Amino acid sequence: CNYTQVYNSTYDEYVDVDEDYTIRLHDKLNLIVEEPVEVLPSTSSAPLPATPLSAVSLPTLCTGLATAYTLPEPTIDLKEMIAKAEKGKVSNQLRHRIIRWLHADLCKYDLYPAKRDLYSEAARHLVFKYRQLGDLPGCGIGSWKEALKNRTKNQRKRMADIREVAEERAKWAKVARSPSRTTARGLTQHRFATTLPSYAIGEDEASIEAHTEFLKKEMRKPAETRNQAMIMDAMNRTFSKRREWILEEPRTVDDVLEMYPALDLKEEVLTECFRITGIHVEVEVPKFFESKGDKVQHVLRENKHRTGAPTLTQSCRYLEYGQGSSSRFRRTRGSCVGVFIYKNHG
Repeated sequence: CNYTQVYNSTYDEYVDVDEDYTIRLHDKLNLIVEEPVEVLPSTSSAPLPATPLSAVSLPTLCTGLATAYTLPEPTIDLKEMIAKAEKGKVSNQLRHRIIRWLHADLCKYDLYPAKRDLYSEAARHLVFKYRQLGDLPGCGIGSWKEALKNRTKNQRKRMADIREVAEERAKWAKVARSPSRTTARGLTQHRFATTLPSYAIGEDEASIEAHTEFLKKEMRKPAETRNQAMIMDAMNRTFSKRREWILEEPRTVDDVLEMYPALDLKEEVLTECFRITGIHVEVEVPKFFESKGDKVQHVLRENKHRTGAPTLTQSCRYLEYGQGSSSRFRRTRGSCVGVFIYKNHG
């Protein structure tokens, strides 16, 4: 038996555990067993790795190592760096070294590794051999897979004179020019643009989905039994993806609360405002109205009976808060947003 996985109800899958983990009563275990594979004569000189056999059926991403890829041996200095790494604390320097090492090896197989799913294979083999390099959420390979993909795409931009790359580009250029791929002129569709990354560092699509599902399950529990610390942590981890989702198209309050029910909590509403603006609403709102309350009242009174009354953004432009420093501007904007969040929440 090479190692044991334990079922995690939060992520709804089996996850790796440390050697010092104590197995508890009612834990669901998955034993990963390695058996030698008989290698048949082949024209390929690359050896086939041993294939782990799982006692429990798991998603393809988390089980077994394919026999099409073999993890290369790292250099002596890289091997020492990996040995010193701690679970969940892989330095950027080490991560860059590993990505360059694996990318150079993948190019021996194919300049387009995605065709053979080699990104996933390389990441699986890496985490299988060096457990401390695995991502904390999900199956542990998400960030490695994406980093390899990005590295390969960037390196191919410098290979325009290589025949394989030139042929692939010509093929896709032809597809792009085909009638089925062209859009009618004059048709435009407006979308919000955001510079926020889709995922926080160490997160991927699978882990974000797991955090989102955890929030929904946790919010269905009675208030006194909820784990508030884990709710806040999951909300922090899903913030970038949540902002991207909200800005994709207009969302109603019901839509947002259905996807992220924790935003129905007063504490999370205030924290979300801080995540967006960097402003503590409960502190800055009173300060704002102490200095700008008369002007706010004047603006709202003048526009109360006017047809097509201005929106919040337009009304805020009437306030002379932009004349101060940028930090003061952010405080004022955060205060205004906070007032309307309070109103909608109430």
